[in-house]
Amino acid sequence: MRTARFGMASMALVGCVSLGQSPPSHFFVLSATARGSATPSKGAERKEVLEVLPPRVPDYLDRPQMVIRRSSNELEVDEFNRWGEIPSAAVGRVVEENLSALLPSWAVLPSPANPSMATRARLFLDVEELGWDGNGEARLKVSWSLLADGAPEMQANSNLRRQARSSSPEAGAEALSELLADLSREIAAAVAKAPLGHAH
Repeated sequence: MRTARFGMASMALVGCVSLGQSPPSHFFVLSATARGSATPSKGAERKEVLEVLPPRVPDYLDRPQMVIRRSSNELEVDEFNRWGEIPSAAVGRVVEENLSALLPSWAVLPSPANPSMATRARLFLDVEELGWDGNGEARLKVSWSLLADGAPEMQANSNLRRQARSSSPEAGAEALSELLADLSREIAAAVAKAPLGHAH
């Protein structure tokens, strides 16, 4: 009898635990939204290669969970709203896709680029801030460099902000995507003007 009672009690305990299940996790991604004004013709060859190096993102942001800044010194890590890919990978992918649209005469490739193609320049992104606050203001702060022949050809700091349509995770991801498009436009303008070194 003792064994039977223990078994029934265990089943009741499992039932109680199952009733208190955690809410489901939701996953979000950043997307490329920049659009170019022109595209090369079908037969055009892309001779200029821009290699996008892996971005650097602070460890406390480069995690699956979304991070919301509550104050200068307080962060909230959201266990139930998560990124579909690590932010450092997402930033590199989205900037690469944006620049491909904005610079139709360039081949914009992730690092390592195709060794059979001569790389004209490399882009390095050092992300300092990436996310939004409790009021829904999205923030993107990045130091970036264009490298040619291994040396900085151009360096700049971009400190961008955009108010999301709400404080929801989906709206925050949309606003961050737009900020990455703004950043990509700044970089594309710099690439178009920079006296980059010879391809190698």
